[in-house]
Amino acid sequence: MSARTLAANDVMSSPVFAVSPSDTVAPVNPLPYAVALMQSEQVNNLIVVEHNALVGILKRDDIKKEVAK
Repeated sequence: MSARTLAANDVMSSPVFAVSPSDTVAPVNPLPYAVALMQSEQVNNLIVVEHNALVGILKRDDIKKEVAK
């Protein structure tokens, strides 16, 4: 069996969707912005950007864990 080399662009999602640190993730009416964006774009992760700099990654599983507390 030969090893296959994969580049990031072979498996990445595109386009990338981003939120700011102040965008809502907790339950509010209507759906929180980040969750609504994940649902509408069918993605499980969003990058978090502040002042044009990457400051984090928001994952659907992280939101579920926090809301379940």
